[in-house]
Amino acid sequence: MNLLAKIKKIKLPPALRSQNYRLFFAGQGISLIGSWMTQVATVWLVYNLSDSPWMLGVVGFTSQIPTLILLPFAGVLIDRTNRHRVIIATQILAMVQSLALAFLALTGVINIWQILILSFCQGAINAFDAPARQAFVSELVEKKEDLANAIALNASMFNGARLKIKPRKIAASNTKPLQRLKEGFDYAFGFPPIRAILLLLALVSFAGMSHTVLVPIFATKILNGGPQTLGFLMAASGVGAFAGAIYLIGRKSIVGIGKLIAISPAIMGFGLIGFGLSRILWLSLIMMLFVGFGFIIQFAGGNTFLQTIVEDDKRGRVMSIYTMAFFGVTPFGNLVAGGMANYIGSPNTVILGGIICILGSIIFTRQLPALKNLVRPLYQKMGLIS
Repeated sequence: MNLLAKIKKIKLPPALRSQNYRLFFAGQGISLIGSWMTQVATVWLVYNLSDSPWMLGVVGFTSQIPTLILLPFAGVLIDRTNRHRVIIATQILAMVQSLALAFLALTGVINIWQILILSFCQGAINAFDAPARQAFVSELVEKKEDLANAIALNASMFNGARLKIKPRKIAASNTKPLQRLKEGFDYAFGFPPIRAILLLLALVSFAGMSHTVLVPIFATKILNGGPQTLGFLMAASGVGAFAGAIYLIGRKSIVGIGKLIAISPAIMGFGLIGFGLSRILWLSLIMMLFVGFGFIIQFAGGNTFLQTIVEDDKRGRVMSIYTMAFFGVTPFGNLVAGGMANYIGSPNTVILGGIICILGSIIFTRQLPALKNLVRPLYQKMGLIS
């Protein structure tokens, strides 16, 4: 059997059977590399220029606070316009932002205030890009039952001028934007299962994700390394996240995903505690695997659940609120973590964040039986359970 025949016999994940999603997924791989390179380079530049945990927190805050402000309005826009065009526009702007950062760094004129401005611009771009990509996935898969698999595969960004998208029907409406914004919040927070997932993600984003701005301190002061050590630590978290995504891809149904969402913050929390206590590189790398695995299970699992049950005309608004629970809350966690690290040290700050993640997991687990009872009728209506 020749190589081409063998390739044709390979069983693809369900979502990749859709041509549009295959194009989307291929582009994400390329864009993801650039995104992480920019993020790692930014935190390393900030720490080299300032040698300050507080300044790491400030830059982290600046890069994401525009998202909190703009996301609700972005959701309204995404529900009323062509999501494909929104994504192409945001990716072009993100490219310009990264090129500007690279030019300033390579010419040696980079300083903190320039990084703050560029980080603020990136946050504004993300406010429209992230929820647009999340909501757009539902238009790419040909079969509704493949949506959960597509979300699990959906790792990052976008490359898609070649996508052949059928025009999405946008219902005419005379409702004012602020009224539509209110409808989105009422819809999301009026249903306890959605509300619980949003609050859990916000808690983990505040307490757990702040470790990302402190990693340069661990790489240099705790593990006595340099930029290579920083790269290893960030890569370990990425490998853990990739493993979590692979696990989700292998799931046959969304049924039972509540349990995964419940325990994932605890996995992340124990990883953060171990990372804060570790003084050995190989152990720190293992702990970062758990951190990345736990977070992606919660983030992608919650995303999958919401995209499955949400009404399509409210999808953009709900996903903007979901994205806001992550990007909108994280900057405050970064700011607090940067300040706390000056007083109690980076390791203790990360350990405290891990403890909070575990407490959030316990609270959500206790609520899970009642939430399942509310979701069961929806699953029955969709034919997911009898």
